[in-house]
Amino acid sequence: MEDLMSNDKDFKRLVRARMLKTGQSYSAAKSSLVTQRDRLRERAVALLPGADPRRRAELELSRLLEHLRDAVDGAIAAGLNWQDIGSKLGLDPELLQIWLHD
Repeated sequence: MEDLMSNDKDFKRLVRARMLKTGQSYSAAKSSLVTQRDRLRERAVALLPGADPRRRAELELSRLLEHLRDAVDGAIAAGLNWQDIGSKLGLDPELLQIWLHD
């Protein structure tokens, strides 16, 4: 029981740290951290010996799209528009916007 309580305290500490960093509410910060944890667990299982190679490829593609989404969000925050971003990546801006944000 003590381990469970300790883990709960540690998780709450992580949630509060995320709240401070992002300005999110407690429930939004907690939800983000739970989602991250679940994705990491899923990826770890996909990397185990004997895992389905297609599932492994899907997870890798998903990870790459997350990084691309983060980079595009940063570019937008820096003042670039979809046209500029698409042109720099050699992609149709409208398609890029659909893939990443719809």
